[in-house]
Amino acid sequence: MSYNYSEVYEKSDKELLLVLEKGYTGLSDILKFFMKVFSYMIPNNIKVSLLIINPLYKFFDFKYKPINFNIIKKNIKDYKHCKKFNNINNILKNFTINNKLFINFKECKYLRSNLCEFWKLNLNLLDLIDFKNELYNQSKLYIPIQINYIAIHLRLGDKYLEKSIIPGTHNDKRNYDINKLYEVIENNKDKIIYFFCDNNTFKKNLKEQYDYINILNLDIGHTGSLNCTDEICKTSIIDFILMMRAEEIHAISKSGFSSVSNKISKNKYFKYFE
Repeated sequence: MSYNYSEVYEKSDKELLLVLEKGYTGLSDILKFFMKVFSYMIPNNIKVSLLIINPLYKFFDFKYKPINFNIIKKNIKDYKHCKKFNNINNILKNFTINNKLFINFKECKYLRSNLCEFWKLNLNLLDLIDFKNELYNQSKLYIPIQINYIAIHLRLGDKYLEKSIIPGTHNDKRNYDINKLYEVIENNKDKIIYFFCDNNTFKKNLKEQYDYINILNLDIGHTGSLNCTDEICKTSIIDFILMMRAEEIHAISKSGFSSVSNKISKNKYFKYFE
């Protein structure tokens, strides 16, 4: 079934306000959160609005004005606070008592819901919330639109980030098989390869070993960090857009960055981790 979000907004007297604060989580988790919420709110005719206190909002393009509300801060007193719900069905039950609820992302980060529910709506997240055109235009300066390429992505973990990270995540280290990385590169050497990684030093060292791969010298940081700058938010999103544009994504380690970009773009996805 296909849903028209604008119609949901016009007809509904129920509203869920999403509050996204700075300094808690990154781009891919926020996008997954949006998909989980929309997958339940839209079929239940509940409109969604946003109060974003996070530098990422500057780079979002809200396709439908009803979702955006021009990022005007709502009067929180008009909304009942749903605290620490980890199941969207629990939030739905609360609408039998209150027509206006708000949830804070940091309290509901791991909402239990299946992302496949979102795809049943026949909607693409980018039809609701996209990135600013300027970021798409800048991405073309790094990789011209006419180039067909594959993306190989290795997320080393926050421990290896050279820019902003979330406090307390310094020990975040992703497991991966370095030999599998080499194998994927060598098996695809007849294609144009762009290697994506959260550590520029690692990228440069790999480039010295395989001179035919392509790397981009973008400042990548954790977009959920309190000290994340606008520039790092921008370059991290450009990195994400370029991964979405790839014909294939080869994920060497577990990462929401590559898996969510695949879920949105629906390009071919290969994973090499348990």
